[in-house]
Amino acid sequence: MDRPQSSVKFNLYPTLFVFLLPIVILTICIGVYGNHTAFLYINNHFHSGLLDTLMPFITMMGEWVVVIPTIIIVAFFNYKQALGIAISGIVSMIVVQGLKEYVFADMARPSGVFANDLSVLHIVENTDLHSCYTFPSGHSAGVFMLCMSLAFYFKNINVTMGLILVACLTGWSRMYLAQHFPIDVAVGALIGIASSYFMEIWISKTKKFKGEANFMTLFRKK
Repeated sequence: MDRPQSSVKFNLYPTLFVFLLPIVILTICIGVYGNHTAFLYINNHFHSGLLDTLMPFITMMGEWVVVIPTIIIVAFFNYKQALGIAISGIVSMIVVQGLKEYVFADMARPSGVFANDLSVLHIVENTDLHSCYTFPSGHSAGVFMLCMSLAFYFKNINVTMGLILVACLTGWSRMYLAQHFPIDVAVGALIGIASSYFMEIWISKTKKFKGEANFMTLFRKK
């Protein structure tokens, strides 16, 4: 199954808009209520025993343990697309880690900011809270990069809605688990979106591989 063919102009910008919309909403909340206040509201509301159980698994959607197997699966159908996702992931990871460790290394995570009174936080049992390297969120960058890249590949509105839901839930999980502030999630998501967007432009403008652009052709006899 090759990459679905359709107009890049028709598909690219609506998908970009859909993925940017929740980031815009989150940014407005930060602007109106403040970063810490918005975090405390998100962290302290909408709890349930079920969510406490699910969120540690949902948050893994932004980790390489999910991203790498997804890239391998995509490679069996379109290795050019898989290469694009891999490059996007590497670029976003470099940007995120560079900002975390060299530019904003002094910024503390919620458990560091509220270290004197952790009772203000909703902390899920058995969660390993980190206290530093908060900005930006690497999980948010990873999941938005992956989900938007897949949305560009499938070019299907129902799939896109499912993917944006996964991305948003993962970003929310970072605040639910008291690991990141809203600004961390918003900027991390923007990095993931940007890396996916520019990689999609490259994929769409470069010449197609001869024949089927899928991994299985590498094992077929000529």
